[in-house]
Amino acid sequence: MSDQRDDPGRAAEAAVERALAAVPRWAPRAEFLRDLEVRFTSVASLRAVDAPAAGFVPARASVRPSSRPRFSGWAIAAGIAAVAASALAIFGSRTSDTLRWTPVAGHLPLSAVTVDGRSVSPAEFGSAVASGTGSHTIVTGTDPVWLQLGERVVCELAPGSEIELGPLSHDASSLVIAARKGTLRVCTGEEFVGSTLDVKTPDFELAITGTSFAVDIDEEGTCVCCLEGRVVMKAPDAFDETWAVDGGRMCRIYHDDRAPKWDELSHKHGPALAQFDELADELMK
Repeated sequence: MSDQRDDPGRAAEAAVERALAAVPRWAPRAEFLRDLEVRFTSVASLRAVDAPAAGFVPARASVRPSSRPRFSGWAIAAGIAAVAASALAIFGSRTSDTLRWTPVAGHLPLSAVTVDGRSVSPAEFGSAVASGTGSHTIVTGTDPVWLQLGERVVCELAPGSEIELGPLSHDASSLVIAARKGTLRVCTGEEFVGSTLDVKTPDFELAITGTSFAVDIDEEGTCVCCLEGRVVMKAPDAFDETWAVDGGRMCRIYHDDRAPKWDELSHKHGPALAQFDELADELMK
């Protein structure tokens, strides 16, 4: 028998030696230093900078550099931000477009209307009201003006009236209108459910959750007429005290010291409000 067969330990040592011999090794120190000197001090050697050092055998093939462009973290973040901004612009503009006050076809004014202190022609009225955030001061001339907010609200301004439309939120769930003079009629539609409308007058504030009503402001005071539903009144300087005006009723508040007047819906305001309510319902169907 051979010595390896007689000595198992010797066979194991031989296997280890063979494995070590297969491991790539650097060149001897003197040869390695000469190679470094040539690679980094000789101009002619610059063409071979990527070549492996003498005596070194790579364990695997080198990885080829990718031809695809590389992007830094800042570039990726900027790209994501640009995509988000584009999506917001697309969906935000589409939402705001559906929540604009627009004139009602068939009820356009024939004379000029003042919007934000500027006299606009009937042809310009629609674009003037739809511009910006929707907050505008409107003063009617000799003709009434009708405005509609989607399927939610329809308003009519009588001749010689002035209102201020509050800014529109993204979903128009909270609306504010300041009535300053003249007559304002309002009818809410089925899509108004879940929304609120606050109407501010010189004498009181109204909270509306769905109804048909009118506000008349003249030299003596302010009158609110409720055709359907309920209107909640609150004095500007009151904290928790409110008064309700139910359908078919009216309340008049005077500028002087006279007591408020409660009554049935008058023949003066009732028929005009009922006619407006019928036409507004047709528009929001």
